[in-house]
Amino acid sequence: MPNPGLASRIDALNRAIASQMQEQAFALVLSTDLRGKTVLRLCTINPRTTEEDIDETAARLTEIADQMLSTFG
Repeated sequence: MPNPGLASRIDALNRAIASQMQEQAFALVLSTDLRGKTVLRLCTINPRTTEEDIDETAARLTEIADQMLSTFG
């Protein structure tokens, strides 16, 4: 059975990560609702987006998540 408390904390974490990514203005990462969960989505429609851009975005997402996990416990 899913833990609703944990699910709401993950939703909050994803919203906070998206907000931090927007503040950094490196890549457009937004949060959205998908089947009742808050998830992250990356907009890669720019034809100049490279694999390196995607890799750097993933690295930044990981870094932000690692930093925030200590406050979300």
